[in-house]
Amino acid sequence: MSHTSTLIVLAGVLLLAAASVDAAAAHPLAGRQLRQLMQQGSKYDQCNQAFNKAGGRSSIESRMKAACALEGNFDINKCCGEAKSAMSVAPADCLCDPAVWSEVENGILGAGINGLTSSTLKDFTKGCGIKNRGAGTC
Repeated sequence: MSHTSTLIVLAGVLLLAAASVDAAAAHPLAGRQLRQLMQQGSKYDQCNQAFNKAGGRSSIESRMKAACALEGNFDINKCCGEAKSAMSVAPADCLCDPAVWSEVENGILGAGINGLTSSTLKDFTKGCGIKNRGAGTC
């Protein structure tokens, strides 16, 4: 590539970069959305790390399955307490992150707890005071 061609390409790149900066300045919403996306990624990572340190999401599933089985002497207080304890190993707002809640919800629903559906899980978490995206309590 000749020296002139290199300069033309470099000038084009600089113009595109300047246009991007101008667009972000003209549209502050775009800049905010980008920051939110970056923060969501790091929040998701923080939440995953916290859950993994406490045994991962499978720990939530097994603890809830043991405490919330509808056979025998079902105790709603024990079930709520165990669910709160299992889900509170991560920062308080982790379950408000859409991606984190989706994974936790899918894991719990797949744990084989009789009568548990997405709808009953939302009602249960709301009734137990567990803030999460699914129940709309964030």
